Amino acid sequence: MGGCVAVALAGPCEWKAILNRHWHSVWGDRRQELVFIGAGMEEAAIRAALDAYL
Repeated sequence: MGGCVAVALAGPCEWKAILNRHWHSVWGDRRQELVFIGAGMEEAAIRAALDAYL
């Protein structure tokens, strides 16, 4: 569904550029993204916490 939102927000020519930027010749556009939306969040702390679990 995230891809649909990105395409809906992009102009008529922009969606192809968005898709091509993440396209893999074998796997297509399969990928995962983790998005945090909120106020007062500390990016460095979030990244450090997530990196600690890798």
